[in-house]
Amino acid sequence: MKKIKFVIFGAIAYCIFLFVYHYQAPFLTSSEAFILAVDYLQNPPEEFGDPFHSFEIEDFQYEQYRAQLMPKRGFVAEMLNHREWAVTIYYEGMEPIVVMDAVTGELLRIEGPLN
Repeated sequence: MKKIKFVIFGAIAYCIFLFVYHYQAPFLTSSEAFILAVDYLQNPPEEFGDPFHSFEIEDFQYEQYRAQLMPKRGFVAEMLNHREWAVTIYYEGMEPIVVMDAVTGELLRIEGPLN
């Protein structure tokens, strides 16, 4: 009986530890998100097609992009504090919005006017 209680207590403690670990996952900084967004626009994954525009990171000033850390939608995402970066880049009349996972930097989607 004591062994069963110990196993149940250990399983509960493990679940709490996993929940806290996922809830407190470190996010990318806004600078890292911007660099990844420019990289995704220049070299998008195959499912997104050809590169959108050729530009260099050195061309940008701080005022030319905006990075917003937003919560992901969904019950589980809200419970685990999942976030996503939405990086808007203002460049030569274009305003692409690159949305990526805030922890891994994985590209989720590209939105906004691109021309």
